Amino acid sequence: MRRRTWTKEVDRFLRAVYGIWSSEEMSNYLGIKGNTILNHIYRNKIPKAGEMEWAFYRGDVPVMTGTRREIKKELEIDEDQFRRLTSERHANRSYQDGKILVSIGRWAYDEEHYHKVLDEMGVDESKWTSRV
Repeated sequence: MRRRTWTKEVDRFLRAVYGIWSSEEMSNYLGIKGNTILNHIYRNKIPKAGEMEWAFYRGDVPVMTGTRREIKKELEIDEDQFRRLTSERHANRSYQDGKILVSIGRWAYDEEHYHKVLDEMGVDESKWTSRV
């Protein structure tokens, strides 16, 4: 099996979108299998450029938004409790205690850099990702 040659442009793209775009979205854009992309990311220790943001509600009132780590710290809950709050089963029962945690999407740590890289590469984000 022949090893793929990775260009600086592809690496730059991955550094801008990893953690924001799904592996399927990166795969569709690059025309490379998702597992191949993820192996390259792990092998080269490419850090995530963003992560999932969450919103916590009590009833219809938004209490806070933040990353998984921020939500867990603020609410003083562990990983199991976090998963429980985000489960479909909990969402169906949320009327009982009024607490609900919902995903509001993946966001870049540095939005300006993210959009600059995509613009410079001529990437129309709306064609490749559901993020827009």
